[in-house]
Amino acid sequence: MKTFPITQIPHPVVSRATNAGDTYVEKITDSTVESKTDAGYRLTRPRNTRTPRTFLYSWTCLSEAQKNTLRDFWKAVRKSDIFEFKDYDTGDTCLVRFTSDWECHYSHPEGYYLSLSFEEV
Repeated sequence: MKTFPITQIPHPVVSRATNAGDTYVEKITDSTVESKTDAGYRLTRPRNTRTPRTFLYSWTCLSEAQKNTLRDFWKAVRKSDIFEFKDYDTGDTCLVRFTSDWECHYSHPEGYYLSLSFEEV
C-alpha cells in the first residue's frame, strides 16, 4: 500500500493574493434512512454503522517539483487504489482514496495551485 508524500508536499496554506478559498474542508456524511407517517411523525434508522468522512485539501504556491511529486502520486494510485494519509493538523493516519480528478493550474509568479478530495475507506 502506498503512503501519501506528506514530507514532500507542504501543509496547505492560502496566500493572500489567491482565490483558493478554504485550504481544508472535512465533511461527515449521515446515512440515516427516514420516512414520515401520515400523523407527521418521523421514523428513522441508520442505513449503516459507518459514517465515512471526506476531505478536501487545496494547495497554493507549489513549486514545479512539488506539483510533479503530487501528480506522480495521483497517477500511481488514481481514484481506485487505497493509500495511507497522515492528516497535516492532527497527525492522525487513515486509509483513503482520491475522489477527484487531477486538475492543476499555474499562476505566475506564485506557482501551481490545485485541490484534491479524499474519502475515508
